[in-house]
Amino acid sequence: MAPLIPTFHVSELEAKVNELPHGKTRSPPVHLAACPLKELVQYRCNVQAVGGGAPSTNGKGENEVVCEPVVRFYRTCQGMTIETSAWEEWNARQAKGASKA
Repeated sequence: MAPLIPTFHVSELEAKVNELPHGKTRSPPVHLAACPLKELVQYRCNVQAVGGGAPSTNGKGENEVVCEPVVRFYRTCQGMTIETSAWEEWNARQAKGASKA
């Protein structure tokens, strides 16, 4: 079984990136917003019956593969590639909320 991976809130991502495995802080610290943004498009595909309903498993019905794009964002910093998809959305909401105040 794979080792357990701790989960944390998206707002803690930058702090977690700057925390080394032995507990010390990274020097110099990583500022995610200052790192180049990269985008990756993957596809999530499912088999569906033509015309709707459950896909045919006996080979008698017609099936089609329907794919939808899944966009993921990454930041590359100090030799690390950090997946920041959720952080990008959270950060944009924070900036939008700060501009309203």
